[in-house]
This record gives sequence, structure tokens and C-alpha cells, in this order.
Amino acid sequence: MPTLAWHRGPILHAGPTASEGDGALEPGGSAQVIRRRAARILLIDPGDRILLLAARDPADGRVVWFLPGGGIEPGESIEQAARRELLEEVGVGEPVTLAGPVWTRHHDFSWNGRHIIQDEWFFELRLDGELDASTIHPAGAEAAVFEGACWAGLAELAEWAEIVAPRRLCELLRPVLAGQLPAEPIDAGV
Repeated sequence: MPTLAWHRGPILHAGPTASEGDGALEPGGSAQVIRRRAARILLIDPGDRILLLAARDPADGRVVWFLPGGGIEPGESIEQAARRELLEEVGVGEPVTLAGPVWTRHHDFSWNGRHIIQDEWFFELRLDGELDASTIHPAGAEAAVFEGACWAGLAELAEWAEIVAPRRLCELLRPVLAGQLPAEPIDAGV
């Protein structure tokens, strides 16, 4: 039976980075499970495109595209974590007006040979101006797996050939772009 451990160190959406952060990973039997909570941001530019980040799994080489965000630190609210991650990952700081959370997601997956169980909350943020995706370069352990950043609209997402998370991103994004935010968060699936 695997041991569950809360992980507070850096883990990208798709899984842990090359380091194990603060050592909250606990061994248990033949398997290790990291349980974590994360806040993510649907960052929308004036052209109704969303920002996606990509990371390459060191264990199997797959590339996953995901929304900016990351782990919730001890004592931090979900919204505080979203604001911190927004600043750390893409350089967008206060003042910002986050809407939501608009979606939630429970995801059970592997990354870098580890089993991750992650609960996520997604906030919406509309930018007033442009943000150059080519200027986004994470530091620290995340830099080792970072593959890039790009803006994508609904047409691009509908044709997206690579792994994107959540998988229903294009479907779920349509009402958000139309300004139809849910009263309660919607389950985004995997």
C-alpha cells in the first residue's frame, strides 16, 4: 500500500520537477505517492487567447501543456497561491482581479516516475495588455523541465495535437471567453 504525503515543493502541473523540494515525500512500501493542492490561472489576453506553459517529463520525455500555477504553500489560501504563482511564473503582479475559482480538478497521474494525486482550483484573469510569452523563463528546478510558453485561442486549441491539461480545456474555455463564469466551480475532469 503506498504512503500518501503532502508535497509543498515545486511540482509543475504535470508532476514534480527534478528536485523534491522540502522533502515532504515519504517512502512507503514499493510505491511513493505525492498528494498536493494547486492553484491555476486561466490567463486571457485581449485577443481571447490563453497562456499555456509546457514541461517535459524527465522519466519518459512526454511534453505536457498546462495553465500557469502551482502548489499551495502552508497557511496560504487558494487565491493567495494563485496570485503568488502568477507573479513567480509569468511576472504578472498586483493589482490583479481574479475571478473564481471557475473550475476544479482532481488528477491522479505519474511524473518523473512518481505517483501524484493533485487537487486543483482554476481562477480567471483577463489582461488589459499584451504579455510576450517568449519572456517567460522559470527559475530553479522548474527550469530543468520547462519547454516553453505560448498563447493559444480556441481555434488553435481545437487542433492541438500535443497533451494539454485539462483535456477538456477547449470545451470549458468557450463559456469563460464569452463572459459566462459559473456561480460554482465546474469539474474540469482530467
